[in-house]
Amino acid sequence: MKRIAAVVLLSALLSAAGNLFGSDEKPRISFSGVLWTSYWASLGSEPSPSTERGQNAFEIKRAYLIASAPLNEQWSWKITYEFSGAPTLYPFAKVALVKWAPRTIWAESLTFGLQPTLIWGLSEEYWGYRPVMVVAREGISKTIVGINNELITGASSDFGFTWSIRPIPQTSISLQVANGAGHKGVEANRQKKVSGAVTVKWMPEGVVQLYIEDEPGYNDGVKKVSRTGLGLLTGFRSEQFAAGVDYFVKNFDDKSATDEVIAYAVSFFGDYALTNKLKLLGRVDRYDLQNKAWFRNNFNGKPGETLIIAGADCSYGPPNTHFTLTCQSRIFEAKIQDGDSYVDRNPSLVIALDVAMSF
Repeated sequence: MKRIAAVVLLSALLSAAGNLFGSDEKPRISFSGVLWTSYWASLGSEPSPSTERGQNAFEIKRAYLIASAPLNEQWSWKITYEFSGAPTLYPFAKVALVKWAPRTIWAESLTFGLQPTLIWGLSEEYWGYRPVMVVAREGISKTIVGINNELITGASSDFGFTWSIRPIPQTSISLQVANGAGHKGVEANRQKKVSGAVTVKWMPEGVVQLYIEDEPGYNDGVKKVSRTGLGLLTGFRSEQFAAGVDYFVKNFDDKSATDEVIAYAVSFFGDYALTNKLKLLGRVDRYDLQNKAWFRNNFNGKPGETLIIAGADCSYGPPNTHFTLTCQSRIFEAKIQDGDSYVDRNPSLVIALDVAMSF
């Protein structure tokens, strides 16, 4: 409750600050929110021996409370408070930023504070179903290999600043300098994570984006190394259908002083509208390591993993509400220990109903 009170107080202070920037009118504060709930049931063997076939659960995945307002024609602010975690929902600030967008022919902007990172924002926009599954770039950390070895590709928001410019209507460029620890962590070194994105609209409904990042300050046990990442996304979205291909690769050389540890993900996704309120959707991800020597030398089996999602999105019913029913399967190449030996993992199979309500 203290944290919620602090957010409300901060919102009021930011609104009052409008007078300092020459605003003649009271800021128009807008409030909105999103609630994600889910019911899932396991129909097959899960990767963990403790998860039995037939296990099922109702969950509240996440909730957002959002407040934003302009301070004047050039300045604005935004705060997003998130509640997430199962089974207990923990509150924390997800976004708390001030944005300056001067009137220039280049459509420039400068954003300060806790803000969204560049790494998977556009990927999520074109996939469109984060309540169902995070995008492949984030999904690397959710794989068996990623979970067991902490192959974390990034956070959805971080402390820092972002400069964006649109030199021509079809092209935008963004540069971000942030702590690298994310919105839930505390900066633990002197280094900063630098990332950039160049986005080109090759047609009104189509986009291509190149993303790069560099994060120094990691130690492989012998010397300091950097984690670097590269992403390439191409997507198309119209009222009738959407399609996209997303490729992301990142090195985790701090995991080994002798072998390169390079993880990658490639994702194919899309949806097709049968009516204006009913869509079919699908997605196939492939996760793997480019250099498998490190995994073979330290673990058992192959590091590859495949995710398959198929389902339908229905928005009949309450306003601003989507019901998404999907079948989700994961196929594992990594083995699991059974006593003194390693055995193949059975594919997982889950049926999930995700409900996203916005207001």
